Amino acid sequence: MGNQTIKVKVYSNVIEEYYAGETIHPGNLMEVRSDKKVYNHGIEGGSVLPLFALACELAGETIDDEYSANDLVFSAYPYRGDIILARLTGAEVDAGDFLMSAGDGTLEKFEAETANATLEAKDGDNGFYFKARTPGYGG
Repeated sequence: MGNQTIKVKVYSNVIEEYYAGETIHPGNLMEVRSDKKVYNHGIEGGSVLPLFALACELAGETIDDEYSANDLVFSAYPYRGDIILARLTGAEVDAGDFLMSAGDGTLEKFEAETANATLEAKDGDNGFYFKARTPGYGG
């Protein structure tokens, strides 16, 4: 039958309810937008306060039952030590691997990249100027 809960181990048990702005699958990484609805996190590698969709266990639903737009989504903000059964895409991951947003509500393995930036000396030898060419986390 498999695991039927997203919250594998929780110490904080902080549960919030938001309306869905689109179809959301339990275990997806979400973001709250200005309309106060939750959407699948849409920026690959982008930072967000972790918020995951839970299964609606009170209604007898499982991790296989999706939320439709405008459904009330039970959501969890995990804290240090919590274990969440999140949805993954892409490369195989191992215990201890870092994860990041895949840009579609799922997570993928974090691959470190060299920063795309320039370093210039300023004011003679008394300082430097570091400028990212790409805004955001990648820069």
